[in-house]
Amino acid sequence: MRRLLTVAVLAGAAAALCGCGSGSGRAPEQVIGQKGLKSGQFIEPRGLTVSNDGGIICVDTTGRVQRFSPEGEFVTVWRVPSTEKGRPEGLAIDLDGNILVADTHYSRVLEYPPRGGDIVVEFGSHGEEPGQMVYPLAVAVSSRGEIYVAEYGGASERVQRFSAEGKYISGWGRYGTGMGEFRRPSGIAIDSSDRVYVADAGNHRVQRFTAEGEYLDEFGTQGRGEGNLSYPYDVAVSGDRAAVCEYGNCRVSVFTLDGEFVSSWGGPGSEPGLFATPWCIAVGPRGRLYVADTKNNRVQVFDAGWKN
Repeated sequence: MRRLLTVAVLAGAAAALCGCGSGSGRAPEQVIGQKGLKSGQFIEPRGLTVSNDGGIICVDTTGRVQRFSPEGEFVTVWRVPSTEKGRPEGLAIDLDGNILVADTHYSRVLEYPPRGGDIVVEFGSHGEEPGQMVYPLAVAVSSRGEIYVAEYGGASERVQRFSAEGKYISGWGRYGTGMGEFRRPSGIAIDSSDRVYVADAGNHRVQRFTAEGEYLDEFGTQGRGEGNLSYPYDVAVSGDRAAVCEYGNCRVSVFTLDGEFVSSWGGPGSEPGLFATPWCIAVGPRGRLYVADTKNNRVQVFDAGWKN
């Protein structure tokens, strides 16, 4: 409980820091949503993914999962089974187009068909044994269809690897600041070589691993300058670039896959191109970048020029 409280306090401090100063915005190609409970509106979107055809799927703090067309038009909505304990955070698409939801406070992953509806697969239960979960925050799928889940809580600051059917394969990590250790691993991405990138939020870095969990390298140190990170809540990979969503700095930072800083943009604000505690980031077809701009209750979409 002490560690969970510490994380909450740190995140609150990051939010306060993000609310100060001004930023440099990159004009988005599109802005989707606004605050509200109607279809197509959001109450603090936290999870985001994009299907192979460009469809946008987003979950917010009401427990609603909404799907939008590639043009950003509302298509459908459904709810996760329960939200009394808390709301889900992570989303991903598997090789068959099914939607995976990291149901954070219920210690499980839910799988829905591509257009939503009834749950077709569910795996995970509360605990710290292999295959169990405490608070799963993020989920990603490799080219082999294997499912990777990042979680925190208890001693289980770790990444677990499952088959496409949800059967446990392996896992790695523990609470700490060393190589292969985590403090709130909040986001996860997989590149074309099936290397795994973990947004290690409390350690202000992104760590890279082999598909089997062998530590390779890392990038980012705490700060506000170029190449620094502040509470990186998510990471997305496209081609030879990694985009990092910084909750603390209210910006997006771009790196090469080897960790060299390329560019950053954003900053605190409500104008297009600025952010308020962005929580999640995803890459879609044609290299477009999607950012869950959480406190602004919207999704911002950027063209492929973000890689420059």
